[in-house]
Amino acid sequence: MNTEQRTEYLKIKAINYDNLTIRVVDAGVKKNDCSSLPDLSFTHDNLDDHRNPYTSSRYRKTGWEWVTSLKFSSLSQRIIFMSCANPVNSPLYVDTGTCLNGAKSSNVSVSKHSYVNVGGMKASDLKELCRLERMTLLPAKDYRNMSFKEIHSQLAYGFELSWHNSRCGSCSTICYVDHSYKTQCEGGQFSVTNSSVSIFNFS
Repeated sequence: MNTEQRTEYLKIKAINYDNLTIRVVDAGVKKNDCSSLPDLSFTHDNLDDHRNPYTSSRYRKTGWEWVTSLKFSSLSQRIIFMSCANPVNSPLYVDTGTCLNGAKSSNVSVSKHSYVNVGGMKASDLKELCRLERMTLLPAKDYRNMSFKEIHSQLAYGFELSWHNSRCGSCSTICYVDHSYKTQCEGGQFSVTNSSVSIFNFS
């Protein structure tokens, strides 16, 4: 919380006890208001750590009883907010249009030209006189040919996190989710531990 007493957190919108996931939304993002932006800035790197009980990805066991494999799957994907001094013509840059261009925002310094990138980009893809403002997560899906308003509606819907890590305990190898959505330790057993994260808030 800053000196203006603004609370930054993720709102919990749904909990699925069957597949061990929660759906969360940044408190700064408002439904049907494409000029509203996330207060928090984080990516998969902030979450996907074996010490963190909440992750944006997980391993699932797939296949039949005698022929199985572990498949890595993402529950969410990254969105990058950028501001540029000049117009950019690139399929990697989605123009925010009237939502942000020329608008005033307290949590992102919006310049004359504002863009988002969904799914990630290389350092070499950052155009001259453009800068990254912040990053957050979206539901994992195909965002090709979507306008910024459509992307923002997904931002307002929220993204999923898995808490299967909180049940991984002392697993020293890969902790995965089986066909029954139970956590298993690849090649061994583990003891269960409990964890919690303080940035979530029910809404």
